[in-house]
Amino acid sequence: MTDMTSVARTFSTRIGHLFTHDSHQEFKQTFLRSGIKMLYADYASLMIAGVAGILGLSIVGGIVSGMFVPFVAAGEIACVVFLLMFLLYPIEEAEFKKKRIAIELPPALAYLSAMIGAGATPVKALEMISGVTEYEELSRVTKRIIQRIEDGGMALQDSLEIEADRSPAPRLTDVLKSLRSEILTGGDLTRFFEEKADDAMSEYVRIQEGFENYVETLSTVYTTVFLLAPLLFLIMIIVMGFLGGGQFMEMQVTDLLAIGTFLVIPVMNIGFIVLVKAIQPEGM
Repeated sequence: MTDMTSVARTFSTRIGHLFTHDSHQEFKQTFLRSGIKMLYADYASLMIAGVAGILGLSIVGGIVSGMFVPFVAAGEIACVVFLLMFLLYPIEEAEFKKKRIAIELPPALAYLSAMIGAGATPVKALEMISGVTEYEELSRVTKRIIQRIEDGGMALQDSLEIEADRSPAPRLTDVLKSLRSEILTGGDLTRFFEEKADDAMSEYVRIQEGFENYVETLSTVYTTVFLLAPLLFLIMIIVMGFLGGGQFMEMQVTDLLAIGTFLVIPVMNIGFIVLVKAIQPEGM
């Protein structure tokens, strides 16, 4: 009984750290920005139910088998993996949308500038953006803005503010909030969209150029470290194995070659791909 109480207390303490007020609010905001088609309360309930189910099964299995502590320890690990999956999914979704918006925003702003310049109202211009299939993410954003106006009778500036708060892209948040201010103050919307389009395109080009320069450096590193180095290492193993009677460092040369060819080199290349994806800027 003491072991059961101790394990349960330890587990509840570890899980409790994940659900402090600040971290909970931050995760909730990330979830809302991810655009997952599920209520946050339902998603959180599903996550908690999954954790409770895994822990319950591990406790039952431990009692039935007579190995309570190992079973509950395994249950804790499974719960942590389960939680990580649920916590990371909204983050990945929000990041994907952020990158898509970075691609779509410059041409969309130029399009809005042209529509406003031709005499379209802000609502009509946003409605036209919602029908452009090339703007996959922005069309969803503008559809929600228009839907609040048409179905709920909400003012445009209020709908813009709501969408700005839930946007995963800081640049889009800035555009929506600035547009709200321009509408409230009666500013020149044509000029506003022209300036925002120029700013977005300049930043996009700058980021891409910087990344291209970085990729050139990475290509040199890849050629040296991931192509030449493994090749020289394999040649060295073969030569040393030949001189050592088929062995190198007390291992068969064939085993070393197999490990290097089918494990070390693929893992190194996968690591390089992950590195490039991690540093890849928005919109590529």
